[in-house]
Amino acid sequence: MKYKLFSNLLLFSIILLAACSTTNDDVPATIEANPDTGYGKTFQELRIGNLLNFDFQLNNADQTWVTIWVESYQDGKQKEQSAAQLAYGLSPNKTEQGPLGIGMFETVDGSYLFIYSNNISLKPTKIDIPNSENIISEWKYALNEETLELNQSYLLGVYRASENEMAVYDLQDEKEVEQMIQDSKYVLLVKMKIEENEG
Repeated sequence: MKYKLFSNLLLFSIILLAACSTTNDDVPATIEANPDTGYGKTFQELRIGNLLNFDFQLNNADQTWVTIWVESYQDGKQKEQSAAQLAYGLSPNKTEQGPLGIGMFETVDGSYLFIYSNNISLKPTKIDIPNSENIISEWKYALNEETLELNQSYLLGVYRASENEMAVYDLQDEKEVEQMIQDSKYVLLVKMKIEENEG
């Protein structure tokens, strides 16, 4: 009886150890929304703009390219060029881990977007956002926590401006995102893609 109990405990321990040894290193990347970071709090306290911040871990960073871009839509139509784009890759490190995000701040000169990731950032880019007394706007995270696969585009977040009212949409549903674009005066979609270097 004692031998059987010992065998069962040993088997359970082996299974538990095997499960614990499975780490995030087995996937290309992981990302998790982190709105409570010091960056975001500073933006809120100073009322200088908005920030979407994520904790990002990229495995095989020495063999991959990361592209983050912002698509802009006005009155339901996509503008030809991305509002902002940041691409980087082939790190000297096997794994890269740190903050990743996008922010928007307003000045008397207009609105500016910037993108940042671990050890790299994009110079702020001016964008033309319609201005009106009846416009209401918001930034929203499109995902909370996600395992990212190679060669697949992910929607990280959304900025939208509408006249008089704001409907609620499921940002993980492509049809609802398309409906949101049609219903809004101005929309920014923050997207991301990881690709393996073929060189």
